[in-house]
Amino acid sequence: MERGRRPDFLCIGAAKAGTTWLYRVLATCPGYWMPPVKELRYLLLRELRLSRDRNAQNQIRSILKEIQAHAPMVQSGSIAESERAWFRHYVLTERKDPAWYFGLFSQAGDRLTGDISPGYALLRDPPAVGKFLPNAKVIFISRNPVDRDLSHAVHHAVISALGMPKGRALALHLAKLLNIAGSDDEKIEALRARHSHLPFEEMDWFEIYARETGTAISTDDLLATLNVKVTAADVRPWLSKPAMIQQQQLGAIIRRWTDVFGERFHTFRFEDLVSDPANFISDVTSVLGYNSLPEDPSILNTIVNSGAHDIEGLDELRAELFTAQHQSANESLAPEESHARSHPASATFRA
Repeated sequence: MERGRRPDFLCIGAAKAGTTWLYRVLATCPGYWMPPVKELRYLLLRELRLSRDRNAQNQIRSILKEIQAHAPMVQSGSIAESERAWFRHYVLTERKDPAWYFGLFSQAGDRLTGDISPGYALLRDPPAVGKFLPNAKVIFISRNPVDRDLSHAVHHAVISALGMPKGRALALHLAKLLNIAGSDDEKIEALRARHSHLPFEEMDWFEIYARETGTAISTDDLLATLNVKVTAADVRPWLSKPAMIQQQQLGAIIRRWTDVFGERFHTFRFEDLVSDPANFISDVTSVLGYNSLPEDPSILNTIVNSGAHDIEGLDELRAELFTAQHQSANESLAPEESHARSHPASATFRA
């Protein structure tokens, strides 16, 4: 590996707010280089090692297990030698320390590069990040909280029902259709070899399925094909998980990071990404320091990790959440503000 370097920027979230889309688009923008793995999560690993929380060790083991899961890529024949070298460093370097982390960006050269890990939004010690990466810019994509929470909860409910990430489940289903033999990892490696041009984020398997079969498949189609059913009752428990509740504290997240990074902290809206993706990526790259658009504009219109599902009872659950959000907002208003909203004619207009 070449000498390591610090990332130029972090994208700290929010989860289910377009971060995978951003990763894939930036990877194709001239002037940018993105690591072969989207979520590096080193800053979380670094914080957990200093934590006295009982669950910290379990989280550390989980992160290290995720890294080790990429071991087949070390000798993969379906990727370039430069990528194999990157994975050798990523997987085989024993000490996951700052030198290891900086080495993950060594291939960027003079291009801008960054770490897109949505879980960083919930880090407890942004000041430590500021000291570790004193010149980095930080971006955060916000999203309507009800849509974001439902998308995140559905994502976890689907994984729980399948017993594995949906991309992996789809890959193994496709291998069965194509009569590819071997262990699960061997089947997936055989499919990778047939489509070596893709970066292989989870959702790339949906594109591969369409190319191999000539038919697009949605997450709902996959669940039906595998005879796996997910209802609103499966989604609801995920809404009360601690990480979900923490993600809902949007104002607190923004304040914590702004206090540290000041003008180097930038927020964007997921709704703007959806309405005008070209303008969105232009705004993001301008903030990051080099205005750029992807060489293939069609990637701007790809839908990644869509949270739209035909799940029994989901519309009713969404309506329930919107009602609760509205009631909470009303309760937080001062009496005179509440009166003004109830009686618009008496409200004073402010530009």
